[in-house]
Amino acid sequence: MTFSDQRLEKAYQFAKEAHGDQKDRYENHLFTSHVVKVFEETGGENAPADLGMIALLHDVLEKTSVEAQEITEEFDETISQSVVDLSRKPTTPYFDYIRDLSSNPRAVTVKRADLNVNLNSAQKMRLPGDPERIKKYTQALSLLKSAESHER
Repeated sequence: MTFSDQRLEKAYQFAKEAHGDQKDRYENHLFTSHVVKVFEETGGENAPADLGMIALLHDVLEKTSVEAQEITEEFDETISQSVVDLSRKPTTPYFDYIRDLSSNPRAVTVKRADLNVNLNSAQKMRLPGDPERIKKYTQALSLLKSAESHER
């Protein structure tokens, strides 16, 4: 995968290196295929570059050993903060985490894209545990939509 914007290329390469050989749950492809789908769901290269960078990096803190400081050093504080906001701490209940995202519009956009990608995959593949995931993703999307409409 190549990008016309060097910032997107840098974010993709950073995510690719961080995720290494991790596999996507649904298609047994490298996990970077998931982050690219989320990137595309946010508008791809037609969206603002910062949004694309956040989409490409959205799972780096949660699923790898990368620390937030590394993202700040490689990119900037705004990108890093959005990735931090997208990273649920294991002690935070899932729907509290979803509600807390509403303070960061970029994180909301990327999370909605992530949920849509995950929901579509779960509906297609129907792996064990997917009925519960489908319910969870649908409820989370509803909460994010509700939060967005209250901000307007």
